[in-house]
Amino acid sequence: MILRPSVAKEASPKLAELDAEVVEPEEDFVASTGVQQTAAFAPECRPVVSWLLQRQLLKPQELVDIVETVDDFNAHVLAVAYDALPSSCQDAAKVLSAVRPAQHLNGSLGAFEFSQEVGAERVPRKAVTQLLEGGLLQQAPGEAPDKVYMPRFIRTMVARHARFSMTDVIRQTHEWLSAQPLEGSSTDEKIEIHFHAVQAGNIERAKSTAAFYGNELRSLATYLSKARQDHSRAAELFELLVKEFDEQDPYSWEYLGYNLARAHGGMKRDKIRDAYRRAHSLVPNNPLYHGRWLGFRGELGEPVLSDFEKGLKRYIQEFGDEEAVSYFAEAVLRGLKRGHQEGQLSQIFSRWGTTLDRFAPRVVRNARPAAPEGTPGT
Repeated sequence: MILRPSVAKEASPKLAELDAEVVEPEEDFVASTGVQQTAAFAPECRPVVSWLLQRQLLKPQELVDIVETVDDFNAHVLAVAYDALPSSCQDAAKVLSAVRPAQHLNGSLGAFEFSQEVGAERVPRKAVTQLLEGGLLQQAPGEAPDKVYMPRFIRTMVARHARFSMTDVIRQTHEWLSAQPLEGSSTDEKIEIHFHAVQAGNIERAKSTAAFYGNELRSLATYLSKARQDHSRAAELFELLVKEFDEQDPYSWEYLGYNLARAHGGMKRDKIRDAYRRAHSLVPNNPLYHGRWLGFRGELGEPVLSDFEKGLKRYIQEFGDEEAVSYFAEAVLRGLKRGHQEGQLSQIFSRWGTTLDRFAPRVVRNARPAAPEGTPGT
């Protein structure tokens, strides 16, 4: 398990590709395949490569060509193996991709029963055997021989297929696993129950099982905000995050303000204002957080022209590109527009219109005040 001390700091995306494993020595793998270039394959892909060679689905020279010509050759050979599997194996793999830890393989596979058909709570024994032969399921390193798992790299690829073709079944799998009893469960098991509640979108269960950290709750809150436009429930989760898990998390403060504003408007202006203020104070050099803080103040009728000018000069000097300046300027000007602050908008465009044309053209399109009737060109 990889832990980091502050959820406010982003971890490298490369961490998501790593599994802490005991792996077959590279020289042994190369010797078993007879192809020197196979040394380049990631440890979790080596059983897949071996199976492809044994089944003669790829020839040694084809593997050499793949390594030398394909940028992501690990993903490529994994896709070849996946496509070679029967559809029942593919569906079983999709269901099993919902589970992260190693599972006992005996009369069942962990909590999954063996049956003739694939379902949210069951998989065919034959499909599991074929997945083990093909390397998509592997013996868990450092565990008993009867514990198997799907490595993270493979699980991520298979889960992408699952999202497009078995959405309802996978959600049912997560819902079922999130309902496992907490009482008597180990810490690791409680973490997985919480994970499944988040993946199922079961907000109440996700809240009640978030005993150790808030990262996955934050992912759920972001999903509700951006993908579902469910700003009320997103705000509820972001508020829980800053109260119970990390009051120094600027992302959660900023999106608490954002979602409160869209869910409740002026009815919660004090909480919105405080949330935006906290986000900006924690990361004062973030153009978006700064812009939304000023924008909401402007929406309430506060004079923000002086602060806007200082911020605009600062971000042009620091970043000098359209994206950063637009994030700041557009957030301020949208707030002023929502608050019908035509006087401040007119002053800004009168003084800074040419600069905004150059550094933030998106702002000019979306926020410039309408010209009075009778103005030439209107």
